[in-house]
Amino acid sequence: MTDDTEDGALWLQKAAALQKMLGFEINAVRVGEKGDFVDEERQWMEDSGLQAGKGGAVLVRPDIYVAFRAPGYSAEASQGLERVFE
Repeated sequence: MTDDTEDGALWLQKAAALQKMLGFEINAVRVGEKGDFVDEERQWMEDSGLQAGKGGAVLVRPDIYVAFRAPGYSAEASQGLERVFE
């Protein structure tokens, strides 16, 4: 999950690349006015530990465990997400 910023779009691209590389589905979504979901009460930002408009991301496993969190997109954060799947 990420926000609807340009950096958020980079996380979606990264998720798509990982999905192709790993061979299983990663449900990547954007939260925000232009995203897949609108956080009308601003609860998602508070619960996720991210700041609105900063392009951060969280990876939540099916058992609702947060496996990864990054405050913004960077090459280092992108590599961190890859390491989660090793």
